[in-house]
Amino acid sequence: MALTLKLTADPQGRFVAALNDRRLAVTAPDALPGLPALQADPYNEGRRLFAALGGHDLLNALEADRDSLLLLDLDEAAQAVPWEFAALSGTQLLAARFGLLRLIEIDRPTPPAPEAGPLNFIALAADPLVD
Repeated sequence: MALTLKLTADPQGRFVAALNDRRLAVTAPDALPGLPALQADPYNEGRRLFAALGGHDLLNALEADRDSLLLLDLDEAAQAVPWEFAALSGTQLLAARFGLLRLIEIDRPTPPAPEAGPLNFIALAADPLVD
């Protein structure tokens, strides 16, 4: 079963990462690297994003998850952060080792699935190393 990590800004503007209502990390926004720094040094700078997502507590939960899938439930402030750059030790991005998807809100009702025929799934893939 996929893990849903909720990232929200608290009243002080810090990002709070919570898994099943358990806080994994609280991070000030100025402690996170910007996109230019991430593109220049994705692995070293990306480790700060990984720590803000919950670090090794999150990694342990993902390793125990049979689907190896992390769903990011982000508030408006957290949406602006390029979490896809989160990096593990060495030269590996979190999203390259585990599935990583952002959840989005849909403003209109979803039409019902057809009773006959195949279901179609549409995914928009993005390369975090490209601006």
